[in-house]
Amino acid sequence: MSGWPLARYCLAGSGALQHRGCAASAGGRDLLALPPSEEGSGLPWDREAVLAALARILDAASLEELFAGSEAEAAFFHGVLLAVSRGPRGKLGAAIRRTARLRGTTAAFVVDRAAAFCATMGARRREDLYRILGVPPLASGESIDRRWQEIVRERNGADDSTPGCFGSLEAAWQILRDPVRRARYEEFWRRALWPFERVAGRVSSASPTAQ
Repeated sequence: MSGWPLARYCLAGSGALQHRGCAASAGGRDLLALPPSEEGSGLPWDREAVLAALARILDAASLEELFAGSEAEAAFFHGVLLAVSRGPRGKLGAAIRRTARLRGTTAAFVVDRAAAFCATMGARRREDLYRILGVPPLASGESIDRRWQEIVRERNGADDSTPGCFGSLEAAWQILRDPVRRARYEEFWRRALWPFERVAGRVSSASPTAQ
C-alpha cells in the first residue's frame, strides 16, 4: 500500500491527531440486524451481503480498491471493516468464521486483514496534512494562509512546551502554502484518503474538487 512520502517532511509518526475509527462500536447491537440508515449505507446488512464484503476485504489489494465502488458500497464496507476489526468474538463472529472456513484459513487471519486496513486508514489520517494543520480537506490557499496566521498568533501567546507539535504544523504549512506542492498533495489526497473519508463523516460524498 503506497502512500505520500511524509517522512521526508518530518511528519511521519506525528502524534497530533488520534484516529478513533477502529474503536467505533454499534452500542452492542447486532450489526446484521441494523437498518441501513443506522449504518449510513443504502445496502442491507444481511448475512450474504456481509459474507460478500468479507470476501472483498480478503481479496482487495489496497484501500483504494476496497472503497472503489459507490458511496453506499463504500459506507457498507467501512462499517463491516470496523466491525470485523473488533475480532471474531464480536457481532460478526459467525460470518468471520464461515468466511475463514470457505477460504481455508483462520478467523484470526480474516480479522488481521481487516485490522491491517483499519491501521492503514488510521496512519493516513494521522499523516493527513489537512488534519495536521486543522483545515478542511482540499482547502484553498487563502484558507490555509488564514489558518497559519491563527497558529502563529496562538504560538506567540503560548509557552514553548510542545516544539515538536509546532514543527509538524510548520512542515504541513510549508507544503500546503506552495501551489505546486499543494497540487501534488491534493492529487494524492483524492486517491488515498477521499475513498474512505467520504463515508467517515468528514467530507462531502461528492467527488472532490479543488477549491
